[in-house]
Amino acid sequence: MFYCESVEVPADRGEIFTILSTSNTGKQLKVKIDTGARCNVLSKGDLQHIDPGAHVDHSHVVNLVAYGGQIIQTLGVTNVNFTCGTLQFHVVDSDVKPLLGLRDSVKLGFVQLGPNVHALQQGAPELTEYKDLFDCSTIGKLPVAYHMRLDPSVHPTICAPRRVPLAMKDKIIKELNRMTKLGVIKPVQEPTEWVSSMVAACKKDGAIRLCIDPVHLNKALLRPHHPMKTIEQVVADMPGAKVFSILDAKCGFWQVPLSEESSRLTTFMTPVGRYAFLRMPYGISTGSEVFQRCMEQLFEGQPCAIVVDDILIWGSTTEEHDLRLRQVMDRIRTVNLKLNPDKCRFRVSEVSYVGHLLTDQGIKPDPTKTDAVSSMPTPADKHDVQRFLGMTNYLSKFIPGYSKITAPLRQLLLQDVEWSWQEHHMAAFTRLKELLTSPPILQYFDVHQPVVVSADASQHALGAVCLQDNKPVAFASRALTETESRYAQIEKELLALVYACQKFHGYIYGHPVTIETDHHPLITILKKPLHLASARLQRMMLKLQRYNLNVVYKRGKELYLADALSRAHLPSTDGADTSEDYDVMTVEALSSRRTEELRQETRADHLCRRLSEIIAVGWPDSSKKLPHDLRQFYAIRDELTVDNGLLLRGQRFVIPHSLQRYYIRQLHQGHPGLEATKRRARETMFWPSMYQDIEHEISSSRCF
Repeated sequence: MFYCESVEVPADRGEIFTILSTSNTGKQLKVKIDTGARCNVLSKGDLQHIDPGAHVDHSHVVNLVAYGGQIIQTLGVTNVNFTCGTLQFHVVDSDVKPLLGLRDSVKLGFVQLGPNVHALQQGAPELTEYKDLFDCSTIGKLPVAYHMRLDPSVHPTICAPRRVPLAMKDKIIKELNRMTKLGVIKPVQEPTEWVSSMVAACKKDGAIRLCIDPVHLNKALLRPHHPMKTIEQVVADMPGAKVFSILDAKCGFWQVPLSEESSRLTTFMTPVGRYAFLRMPYGISTGSEVFQRCMEQLFEGQPCAIVVDDILIWGSTTEEHDLRLRQVMDRIRTVNLKLNPDKCRFRVSEVSYVGHLLTDQGIKPDPTKTDAVSSMPTPADKHDVQRFLGMTNYLSKFIPGYSKITAPLRQLLLQDVEWSWQEHHMAAFTRLKELLTSPPILQYFDVHQPVVVSADASQHALGAVCLQDNKPVAFASRALTETESRYAQIEKELLALVYACQKFHGYIYGHPVTIETDHHPLITILKKPLHLASARLQRMMLKLQRYNLNVVYKRGKELYLADALSRAHLPSTDGADTSEDYDVMTVEALSSRRTEELRQETRADHLCRRLSEIIAVGWPDSSKKLPHDLRQFYAIRDELTVDNGLLLRGQRFVIPHSLQRYYIRQLHQGHPGLEATKRRARETMFWPSMYQDIEHEISSSRCF
């Protein structure tokens, strides 16, 4: 039961405030109840006043957009214990009123929403007349139909059903019924040539997400070629623009109907039979291009632009902006598109578009695309200099007088020269960074040119670069969080790909992209069905489904730019994915007691310990570089991970030697026969000689 001490309403302004008391210090905080805010905000000074010892998590730094478009960068987030409960606040280093956002205002009972109320961002209060466009209980249906075209040389595939946790079956059925009621899917009775596997994921709040794993269908899909607008084309349509709004479609893919023939191609297997999508499913490789093409066709001639996957409206004055906004909203209603109120932004002063900022002051370069280089830390030793020069050497043919500029730095690498960083070294280092982050070396993004993204993960950080014609378009780097630093190397490398795609979303969404990695096992695992990967890898692979990626291997010593960025990285973890993750549902094969026993035996087993160490630091490029007893795992190295002290091959437990005979006996209980015992084993566990050991145990009757 939540409660608060008092609520007061100032007569002069009609603003609503409440007084909250901290539970540990007893100090009071007067907060404004702001139904237009999507988060709670607290100044650094107010936080120090009410709780001087409060911890601020600086890994969660975001930009807040105030009414009128003002952008405020936060210092991080903090949790404050009040007598009414624990609340999370975004902390800012400026003199602002403490704000209690809509979500916690509703949670604490200060605000009640009626059945017909839908959240609209403050800044466009007149849009309440369009509240039907923000109705979260329905899915829009655009007046188009997507017909998939297939490569006839690719043969259809029917995937077997996957097991789901018994406790989650009812929730899955409920979500299937909900999606059927919305018109997104339908049950299928007739035979179909293509059947994909279903992937079920559970959100932290208990919500279920169902999607398909169309790994085989994607190989057959022929992609439509749809060009993105150039920055010049977008800017030419908005002279004197001062005010901007961004509109985001809710479940955009689901608002694109499929033709009847294409619907059958999306058939997927569930625990209660087969279903097919009536709308375009997430996961297909052509989805982003199809959605972008549909949006541009439907909004042709309207005073707006399709910016990647959003709708951009602008005006030279607020009045002109609002007039155009209403015109676009009327068109949205006509084509039956539904919007996501949480991601729409109204009346802001700047928006980002493929490496540029469209602002009320005109077009500007986006500084975030070069921060990873311009803020690169100063070299601390010869290895750092060597790494930096490796990066600049890659681009040296574009740098006039490169040899002369780098001469002071190259002198530091001589064997008889003692390390001493002087002003002339700093001048050369700074000059090279300036050259790397400005034309002609830094390329302006060309929507007509192919895009290559290089991504790499070091022990403590991620690095990525977006390239066109071998020239950089944008750089990115960040430190790993404490949790991410404990990932296995293959997980770090996949995280680098996810980070690169999310960081360069504006450049790559809706287009085929080549991604370079120096981790060969990653290519293998990405070509396999989702269920063969560990749960953590599956979560990251799901985030990549929206992109059309061709992941290729490039030797580490040739991945100069991404490697250097991942080692001389920005100290911040800004850019770490703080969105609400979905946990992929997996069947728990062992009880908690047996799981803990397995963890302890894995820790005690010499072979398992060494295998875990190899997985953590990364595999060598040849099995010959491994100890003889670890070579047997080399062929499946892309499937091996470590999760909370347990060794996994995909979702199967790797059983240490001390428990192998016990589990054979357990599997053979009831005497199901040799093949049935093997089938039971391969569903949940693994060790290299498992099948031979099962045959030996059963044939020698040791299990009876």
